[in-house]
Amino acid sequence: MTGDYDDFDHHIIRLMEKIRNFSQQAGTEIKQELWTFTKKNSFFEVWHKNGFKIKFFPASINLPLPLEISLPMLKEVIKFQQRQGNEKLVWHLHSYYLFFYDLLAPLLWLKRQKFVMQFHGGGPAFRKLSSTLYSLYHYGIGLRLTLFLAKKIIVLNKDEEKRLKKLLFARKNKIFYMPSTIPKESIINPYLLEKFLSETYFKVICAGRMEKIKNKKQVLELMKEILTENKWFVFEIIGMKKPDREIIDFQNQFPLQVILTEWLPKQALLERLREGSVYLHFFPFNEGSPIALIEALSQGAPAITFDVEGVRDAIKDGYNGWLVKNIRDFKEKILEAAKNPDMRQIKRNCLAEILKNFTDEKYLPKLIDIYLFLSRL
Repeated sequence: MTGDYDDFDHHIIRLMEKIRNFSQQAGTEIKQELWTFTKKNSFFEVWHKNGFKIKFFPASINLPLPLEISLPMLKEVIKFQQRQGNEKLVWHLHSYYLFFYDLLAPLLWLKRQKFVMQFHGGGPAFRKLSSTLYSLYHYGIGLRLTLFLAKKIIVLNKDEEKRLKKLLFARKNKIFYMPSTIPKESIINPYLLEKFLSETYFKVICAGRMEKIKNKKQVLELMKEILTENKWFVFEIIGMKKPDREIIDFQNQFPLQVILTEWLPKQALLERLREGSVYLHFFPFNEGSPIALIEALSQGAPAITFDVEGVRDAIKDGYNGWLVKNIRDFKEKILEAAKNPDMRQIKRNCLAEILKNFTDEKYLPKLIDIYLFLSRL
């Protein structure tokens, strides 16, 4: 991790901020620290602007896969409990560094430490010998052991929950389903939706690093067809950190229809999403729980997206968006949405789904209760 360490933004940072806010509302003080890896060669720590300490540990071992191991962090874990005094300690492990947690989980168990495991999905890979050997070990032994030792397992989508139960034999009472969420106050008032419905143009929005998605070439060719045939369509890409030559050429070809926007602060992003007639989510692989999709729906922008894990929890086909199987289907659904006489109701459905199933208020108090329960064991 590099950059402005005391000001950086990440979904873990946002989760920690929500935990702090909801614990304060409940009259409970939960102190937090974030331990993570750095590309620098030595340990250092900073105070984040949100009021918690971040400890950065250098990676001691870099495996052929992006699964670093930090021996300094392991040593610090061993010593940490001795300095805690009467404070109760609960660890929250995030499963990105899979192999490292294969080592860390048994160590915490041996030290009689309670921990929850946030399982971020993924799956075995067999493209290379190194990934094949690791997958056989991790999914056969390492992950099963970690899930067995964890006090609670947090999953981001329903497909992960089913897989953990069926293939990895995780106990049902251990699993806590918690998708990406948004504050209720951020959801647009349904009475304001009419303000953003336009009869003069149809605005298609996508948010994310378009220049990095693997199906970018297909996406651009598809949008060229649509914009050529429909002069009243506008296509905005939000989050353009550094547009590459293909995207710049694409905009030059449609200067009045294509808008490239840098990444926006949260509130500005939500306001821009409200202008979307539809939101496009072009990622064809399994996702834990895509926050960009939740944010778009919360502003009344129906989504057209691949039918993959994480997305299926939020999108009900034909109700608040459309699920597709391949990139060519996007064109059919975009044109269908542009002619749909029920778009006002579909936009209202977007808000209803988020309000019912994807708010901070629904899940964060339950997560805090889990922490408090474990701290009393």
